[in-house]
Amino acid sequence: MMARRAGSLVSLAVAAILAGCAHAGSRVQLAEGSDFARIHRIGVMPFQGVGDKGAVVAKDIEAGLKGLGYDIVDEKLLERAMAGHKMDTDFGYGLETAADVRIQTGAEGVLVGRVARNWSAASIILMDTDMGDKVLSGIVKPERKDEKKFKGPDELARTITGIFANLGKSGF
Repeated sequence: MMARRAGSLVSLAVAAILAGCAHAGSRVQLAEGSDFARIHRIGVMPFQGVGDKGAVVAKDIEAGLKGLGYDIVDEKLLERAMAGHKMDTDFGYGLETAADVRIQTGAEGVLVGRVARNWSAASIILMDTDMGDKVLSGIVKPERKDEKKFKGPDELARTITGIFANLGKSGF
């Protein structure tokens, strides 16, 4: 009972931190029971929904995460490891996919995303490679309340990197 209450308090604290790092319309949360602090090596898949700009978004996020001290997986290794595997947005990756990615890349987490065609929002999911579970998921919107859409890949990447920065500061 006490552990469940402590977990709920941690979830509330993280939700408060995340609410402060993006536009009021953004909704990003840690999955209950996930251990975000153990993820240090991340693979970033090209974002879907915006054609070749999806790779630019991924590269910009990688640069931001490197600046925060994360180790980034080589995209070619990640592409090979992910080839033929599909993700279920409700349940994540299966154990086989998670194991393949972890063995082939050393990644502890994989970030995937989809951008709305009009750049008004993006959905993100960070999956762990131990069990293939979601660690972080949600909808990201522009930081500035007067903006209805992201100006481009760099602004979207800065917003997502800001979420990771705030999580890192929280100690959770």
